[in-house]
Amino acid sequence: MDRNRLSKIQQSDLTESRVNQEFVDWLKTKGLNYALVFMVALCAVMGWNLWKQRQTRVRNEAWQDLGQATLPAAYEDVAARFREVDGVAPLALLSAADRYLQSVQTGVRFDRSPDAEDYRLTPESREEFLGTADRLYAEVLGASTAENARLGFQISAYFGRAAVSESNGQIDQARSYLEQAADAAEKAGFPLLADVAQKRIATLSELTNPVELPTQAELPAPPTVEPTAAPVIDDAMIRDLLTPSTTPPAPTTPATTTTNVAPPTLTPPPAKDPSSGNDAGDGATGGGSSKPGGE
Repeated sequence: MDRNRLSKIQQSDLTESRVNQEFVDWLKTKGLNYALVFMVALCAVMGWNLWKQRQTRVRNEAWQDLGQATLPAAYEDVAARFREVDGVAPLALLSAADRYLQSVQTGVRFDRSPDAEDYRLTPESREEFLGTADRLYAEVLGASTAENARLGFQISAYFGRAAVSESNGQIDQARSYLEQAADAAEKAGFPLLADVAQKRIATLSELTNPVELPTQAELPAPPTVEPTAAPVIDDAMIRDLLTPSTTPPAPTTPATTTTNVAPPTLTPPPAKDPSSGNDAGDGATGGGSSKPGGE
């Protein structure tokens, strides 16, 4: 009994030792390779997650900086730093160009306070702003022709360059840009924008005769209004306003009511018989009156 038990114990020990030895041999021969592959896969997954997190952080930062930008220089900085993030770069360039163009249309600088001496645009600064806006619109066109997904930015840039050409008096150049905008809008599936471009082309002839606004010196003088004297509030007026009136109220007479009475009915006299004559009539009248006397 003890010998059988001892033999079984020895057999199990030999089996466990053989298994352990095989596992050790496997680790020495192939285990290191499998461990290396596992570590590489783990590092790849971790790197992918870190890259995705960084992309999300960069995208959020790009849109946040774009929303906080107000000056063209800030828009251009956003476009330079986030050129590969969604459509941030062309949108920032369009915003910067629009800001320059709006300044030309209003005639005042966006980077000056209203009380500054150079708040209003000079002919030199106007020409500079138009040139900068046209350059930015052209940069958007250069970055938007490769992908159909950015044709919307391309259409806006064509409209912008057409506006710059109109401001410079280059009507033929403006017509060319508007025609390209209409073609791009049709290609991208924006028929309303194509219709807008065609309507602007139809009205370009109106810009050949510029409208000159009168200067401040040419405006008529405003009418002079004589100032009226304010009423003098003295003690007597205050006393009259605060003292109740002692005048008795005027007597009131009750309103008389009239009833509608119908007018009398006029009966026409009886018609005379022409065959009896006046005597017969008189006799009939007299007979009627004398009958009691005869009796």
